[in-house]
Amino acid sequence: MNYLTVDYLEELTSNKREKNKIVSFFHEIKIFALIFGFAFFGITIFTNANVFMASLTETLNLDAWSSGFDAKSLLHQDNSISSIMDNQAAKDAQVNAIIAQYSGVIYDQELAKDPNQVLSENLKSYQFNFNTLPPSNRLIVPKFDVNDPIIVSTDTNMNDFIYKNYNEDLKKWVVKYPTTPAPGESGNTLIFGHTSQEWRKQNQYGMAFAHIAQIEKGDKIEVVWNGNLYQYKVVDIQVQYPDKVHVTYDQYANKDKNYLTLMGCYPIGTSKQRMLIVAEQVSTD
Repeated sequence: MNYLTVDYLEELTSNKREKNKIVSFFHEIKIFALIFGFAFFGITIFTNANVFMASLTETLNLDAWSSGFDAKSLLHQDNSISSIMDNQAAKDAQVNAIIAQYSGVIYDQELAKDPNQVLSENLKSYQFNFNTLPPSNRLIVPKFDVNDPIIVSTDTNMNDFIYKNYNEDLKKWVVKYPTTPAPGESGNTLIFGHTSQEWRKQNQYGMAFAHIAQIEKGDKIEVVWNGNLYQYKVVDIQVQYPDKVHVTYDQYANKDKNYLTLMGCYPIGTSKQRMLIVAEQVSTD
């Protein structure tokens, strides 16, 4: 055997080996594809088992197929066409009876009224009385733009009323004397305040009644008390010494009507006397 023949045999053997490798490679791919396909199909079936079972049950449900056409059961009983038509006519009559029963309830009933009609009917009974008064008790003298809060004094001794200056109370607001009736009640409500203050005393309400000497008969005074507004008209103006204030106060306290008395020091800038402004409650209508 010469060298040419040996080389040729080796080449054939090498080609056969390469061919076998290729065949083996495609065979492995085929096996892998089959395994992957079975795995994919198994996973799909497993994850969608409910859907497949429902579909299979519906497919195999012969009762559903048999009940799909009501006339089929009639044909088993009576093969005549007349029996089928009579049964259909009975069903039509039943349906028409149901329609007639509910037509008056559903179709003839008014679903909603016109919005304008509803508003016009209901607005007549609505009340729009909103209380816009301030939340605190206040004394208002419109003529001088006075609008001051009121507190009730903590002192209840009548003797103190003559001699005490009430500076601590008057640093807060104007003061209602505690033994006098509340605004709107029968009797004489007494409210007092400073008409002037010394320069060394810091009191934002130190001149709350600075205009008291300028008030005239007929002027209007208002009091907001516990969320209600009371209106008064000035009917009397008097000046008394401190120990005679009760004379003016009692003059109106014993009457049947409701009165309000404002008191401040007089002359302005001194504490020698007291000016008393007496006002009578008027109707708020």
